[in-house]
Amino acid sequence: MAMLKKWLLTSLMAVTLVFVSFANTVHITFAEGNTAKLAIIGESQKGIMLCPKEEQIKDGETALSLLQKVMGDKVESETMSFGTYVKGIDGLMAGATSAWLYDVNDQSAEVGADSYKLKSGDVVVFRFVSDWSNISQETLKETLDKFGTCKTEEPKPEGENGKPTVEPKPEGENG
Repeated sequence: MAMLKKWLLTSLMAVTLVFVSFANTVHITFAEGNTAKLAIIGESQKGIMLCPKEEQIKDGETALSLLQKVMGDKVESETMSFGTYVKGIDGLMAGATSAWLYDVNDQSAEVGADSYKLKSGDVVVFRFVSDWSNISQETLKETLDKFGTCKTEEPKPEGENGKPTVEPKPEGENG
């Protein structure tokens, strides 16, 4: 009987060890793939300042920390009683009737950029609003289409030999 208990205990420990090892490996694998995209729209003043850029994110990273990581010292902010206020990005400064706002996944943010914890797959857009009475409700895609300066199409498929497919030149163009 003692031998049976010992064998059951050993088997249970072995199964538990395998399960814990597998669970930890899966967690690490998924954590390495956490990304979010950041875009910056300066509206009519500067147009598209940053086309959507995918970045690796860590647990606990915020919309503000992503902005600061990508833009570095081009972000001017001030800590206020309600949180951190983005005053300017790349020289475009908020004023009496203007501000920097942000949205996530085409939805207006409900908390400050320093409080929003990013999730993998989030698309964060910082937008300069020149007039509080006329805030754009455009989606990121609508804004990019309006300005027309970012490539939003998928990359062309590669040819059979692994090289990109060659697009025919318009008539009259010499190579």
